[in-house]
Amino acid sequence: MEYVPLPCTAMNITCFSSEANRNAAYAQIQSDIATLEKAILAIKTRHNALNITARLPDELLAKIFTCDVFESRTLQVSRTRMAGVCTAWRRVALNCPYLWNCVRFSSINWITKMVLPRSAQVSLDIYLPDERSPEGLNMILGEIHRIQHLGFYMRYERRGEAKQAMLTNLIKPAPMMESCTMRASTPFKLPDNLFGNHSPKLRMLRLSNFTIPAILPLMSRLTVFELDTKSSGGVSLSYLMTLLAGAPYLTTVTLLSACSLVDTTMVHAHLPHLQYLTIVDNIGTVTSIISCIVHPATIYLDVDANVSNQEDAVASQTLAQELGTHIADVVGLRITCNSPYVYTTAEIHYEADSQANKPQVKVSFSKTQDIVAFVETLCLHHLQVLTLQDGPSAWGVLNTNTPCLNVIRVRSVHCLQAFLKALLDGVSKDEVRNVHRLHEGVIGSQIGELTNSNMLYHESQQKKYLAFMLESASLAPGPLRFPSLKNVILEMWDDQRQETPVDPFMYDCAILASILRLRSDRGLPLEKLRVEHYYSAGDEYLTIIRDVVKSIYWNGVAPDTTRTRTRNNKDN
Repeated sequence: MEYVPLPCTAMNITCFSSEANRNAAYAQIQSDIATLEKAILAIKTRHNALNITARLPDELLAKIFTCDVFESRTLQVSRTRMAGVCTAWRRVALNCPYLWNCVRFSSINWITKMVLPRSAQVSLDIYLPDERSPEGLNMILGEIHRIQHLGFYMRYERRGEAKQAMLTNLIKPAPMMESCTMRASTPFKLPDNLFGNHSPKLRMLRLSNFTIPAILPLMSRLTVFELDTKSSGGVSLSYLMTLLAGAPYLTTVTLLSACSLVDTTMVHAHLPHLQYLTIVDNIGTVTSIISCIVHPATIYLDVDANVSNQEDAVASQTLAQELGTHIADVVGLRITCNSPYVYTTAEIHYEADSQANKPQVKVSFSKTQDIVAFVETLCLHHLQVLTLQDGPSAWGVLNTNTPCLNVIRVRSVHCLQAFLKALLDGVSKDEVRNVHRLHEGVIGSQIGELTNSNMLYHESQQKKYLAFMLESASLAPGPLRFPSLKNVILEMWDDQRQETPVDPFMYDCAILASILRLRSDRGLPLEKLRVEHYYSAGDEYLTIIRDVVKSIYWNGVAPDTTRTRTRNNKDN
């Protein structure tokens, strides 16, 4: 290759030269610049030719491009950058159909002008979160014969020719379709012969404001089905059950306000492979839907029940009774509520070997009294693990008969008060006074070694916890609550600010120490106590608790270590 030497054109021309000479010099300089740019481009091309990527065959380079595009969040930008690196890469990128068959969050114009022409006849994966062009969507649906995954949100209502064109495309066969998600802002009725009744690979169908006929052949092969008809008004219960009965292989079903009329129906949907069922509706409709679905006992059920002002606690009890016919005995129960203004949730485990963080049944109510009525109706005779976070509903749960309860986990300061009162059930006032005198002697004998050596302070705290216990204790001793209780976990978080641990009153710890000693004296000792985010306890109460509990962890530290650390801090 011949390299052009640096020119020295018009060196004798100055700004004082004539206009004709200056114009001629300008023209010559521009010509020299263009010549040099071509030479530089030739050198860069030669440089790229020496790179190892230039030896890769086009097929392998196209495969690398495809992998990079699918890992990128912005597919359109990634394709453009690849095609702009060099001539060879541009040629490979523009002629690789698998680089253009996957579309995420792109405009209709990009799809119709770039994706469809360059994807040749390979399968398409298209997802449009906000479609605004009826003509563009119809152009995409015109390729439905090669669409593998389809998802779109139809913003505007279809009328006249646009609606007819869409219906025409939706009745064409979709032999490669595996998943389809269609959402619309306004109700839209799908044709009776959706996809020409020929979509043998379709396994997932999600519809929002789209309605389909009750009998549809493609339902027979579905494994995932979602129906959301909040805006369109829903369908009748018999219609819905007929639809589900035609899909025996369903493993996941989501129904969001899908039923608008609970009619008298004898239709039951037998779903032997069902694993996940989610229902969001008013409580009466939820109960009716559950009663009409026959499913395995190991199903994961997520229920969000809305109770209107006309309905009362009876509706919650009816739902609990219906769930009781579908699930086995409850062995794990968790009650949670972030604040009084949001939903209260009951998470139910009904298998002893179930995963700790995965409840089999999750039921949400907007009112605390509804969750209390629901839980009181459950069969809790075999309950083994109880987790409480909602204060108002905790008292109702703790009052139920739970003879097999082995572990209690309290995650709220307000729940702690209800828990302590429940533990005092069956304790007499005389027993309370006796243990109070015993603890007075223990604290008085070691007052000089305590973190707070003010005796008046300790006497004030003891009076508070004595009044609390006497108020909850009975006149005569009786059977204690939770006879199988062996493990207690206390996580003292503020109900209003979950991210910040709080310092409860000292007498909570004193009451706990007294109750644990009373239970030990009755032959029901606690084996393990774990307390987190509870910073106000002194050595006196840790010493008392340690005498009656085998294993203690206080803020992640064993009590001996805690005492040593406290005394070292005092000495310093």
